[in-house]
Amino acid sequence: MNKLLSAGVLFLTLLTLIIFLASCVITLTDGQGALVFVASIPAMSILLFCALMFSRKLKANSPSTWRIDYLPKIVSAFLVAFFISLLVPGLRTLPDTLMNLVGTTFTYATGATPYAFFKERASFPTKLSAQLQNGNQKTIIFSDLDVSFAWDRVCMFGPYTNNEKAKSVLNMNWNIEERSQIHVSDSVNALVFLYQGSVNQVVDLKRGITDFTDLDMCLSRNQANFKIRTDANGHRILTLESSDPSKHQ
Repeated sequence: MNKLLSAGVLFLTLLTLIIFLASCVITLTDGQGALVFVASIPAMSILLFCALMFSRKLKANSPSTWRIDYLPKIVSAFLVAFFISLLVPGLRTLPDTLMNLVGTTFTYATGATPYAFFKERASFPTKLSAQLQNGNQKTIIFSDLDVSFAWDRVCMFGPYTNNEKAKSVLNMNWNIEERSQIHVSDSVNALVFLYQGSVNQVVDLKRGITDFTDLDMCLSRNQANFKIRTDANGHRILTLESSDPSKHQ
């Protein structure tokens, strides 16, 4: 019984710390991340309460235990001090130091800051690459990639596209040379995502990830559907399911 109680105390306390550290990382990735702390407080409180109940029972059963019952008490005291110090301007040293430590450790372990790491994981090229690496995938539907930005239209441009060409395709006065490397590079295609008539996101998509058979054109959200084919070199190429470009302007 004591072994089960000890395991329960350890598990619940460690789970609380994991939730706390995960909340710290999320806070570092997004300015709205502090809301995660608010949402996590009830969960951490319940876990620590259960850990404290187990530790009391463990102490009652075995007064000579190696003081594992102190663990949830220490964590509880630390979390209380952390959240109280957040509310007192003169005591912000503790949370600021801890957040810096979490951010530095995360960066050391992953090679990127929390913000850059999760932004990259949520990026269009990363999500598209994941789909292309699925050997059973036969089609790519842009609207299914679940990107973090809103769009209702996408325009695709090939290497060395300049402002004049981009303006003619977009039908608006917009400077692609300031937002993309497409005008000086043959290694990328530029995807310009629009929302409600304005440019919302620009993606320089490396041609090593995939290439397109149809470029210099715009597609509505429900038209951006592609078949995947593989060339002689094993390179994935996306071809529009509807091959008539005049239908997509």
